[in-house]
Amino acid sequence: MFLRLPIVPALLGLGLALTQASTALRAQQAPGPGSRLTPQQRQQLFPEQKQLWLQHSRARISGLQTAERCVQAAQTADAFKSCLQRERQSNMESRRSHWSAMRALYGRYGIQLPEQPERRGGQGGWKRQGGEGGPGVPGGAEI
Repeated sequence: MFLRLPIVPALLGLGLALTQASTALRAQQAPGPGSRLTPQQRQQLFPEQKQLWLQHSRARISGLQTAERCVQAAQTADAFKSCLQRERQSNMESRRSHWSAMRALYGRYGIQLPEQPERRGGQGGWKRQGGEGGPGVPGGAEI
C-alpha cells in the first residue's frame, strides 16, 4: 500500500513562496515611480491613485461577470472559445486604459512612465506542447 504524500500542495506552496520572495527582492532593487515624489506629492497623488485603482477593479469585475454569463450560456466548444477570446480582449483593453490613465496621472507630477508596463515572465497562461491553452480551454492540453 502506497502512502500518498501531498506532493502537489507542497510544490504549489513552494512556488508561491518563491514568487513572493522574488517579488520582494524586485521591490527592493528597483524603486518605483512613487519614490521620486516628495511626501507632499505622494499625499496629493494618493486620492487619484486610489480612484483609478477602484475604477480599474470595477471594470475587471464587470468583465469577469460578463464572461461568466457568456460561458454559462455557451452551448458549444466554439461558443465557449469565443467567450474566452472576448474576455481576454476586454481584459487587455481594460489594462491599456488603466495604464494610460496612470501615465497621465504620474505625468502631471513630472514622472515619465514607460509606454507599457514591463512584462513579468513569458506569455503566461497554460502554454503546452500540442495545445494553446490549458485544462478546460479548447485546444488546450488536458491534465
